[in-house]
Amino acid sequence: MPKTEMKIPIQGKWMKSVIKRRGFTIYSLGRSVERGGIGKDIRTIRRAVSENKITPQLLDLIARAIDVHPDFLAGKYCWTLELPVMDYEGVRDYWLENYLNPDHFPYILAEQQKLGSYRQLLNTLLMHGVTKEDFLEKSRPDRDKMADQLDLAVTRVLKQWFPSCYRGDTVDYAEAMEWRDERDVYEAMLEYLEERGIVKVDYPGEN
Repeated sequence: MPKTEMKIPIQGKWMKSVIKRRGFTIYSLGRSVERGGIGKDIRTIRRAVSENKITPQLLDLIARAIDVHPDFLAGKYCWTLELPVMDYEGVRDYWLENYLNPDHFPYILAEQQKLGSYRQLLNTLLMHGVTKEDFLEKSRPDRDKMADQLDLAVTRVLKQWFPSCYRGDTVDYAEAMEWRDERDVYEAMLEYLEERGIVKVDYPGEN
C-alpha cells in the first residue's frame, strides 16, 4: 500500500493570488525545470490550490520558484484580511500593498531560518542551563511554541535598542511574526489609520 504524503493546510485562493503577484501562473509553474517551471504536474498544483492543502515539499518548491517565504505563500497572515478595519475604503488595498506585499517576504528568510534558528535556540537554552535533551523531552507543539516566544522576545529587545535596523515605512518579517491579534494590526498601521480619521489617538499631555 503506497504511503500517503502528509499535507498541511493552506489558503488556496491566497496562494493563487501570490503566484500571480509574483508574475507567475499555475500553468507556468507546471512546466519542466528546463522551461522555467518546478517540474511538477500542473494538476497536482491545481489540486493543492482547490483542496486548500499541500505537501510541505511542493509548497517549498513553489515558494522557492517565485521567491517568497513558504509561510507567507501558505496564507499565514490571511486572518488579518478578515478584520473589520479592512472593510473601510482603501484600507485593505493599503494593507496588501504595504504589509502583505510578497516583496517583503523573500524565500531567503526561510533559508536563514533553516540554517541558524535551531542551533541558536539550542545555544540559548544551554546558556541558561537547559540541555538539548531537556528540550527534546517536550512535545513538538510545546517546542515550537517556546521557540516562537523566545524569538519574539529577542526581536522586541533588538527593536528597542537598534530601531534604525527596522524599516519604518514598510513591514519586515520580524515585525510580521509579532502579529497575533487585531490590536497588533491596528498598531502596525496606526499612523495611516489616524491620517484617514479611522482612529483617534489621545497622546499624553493633549487637551
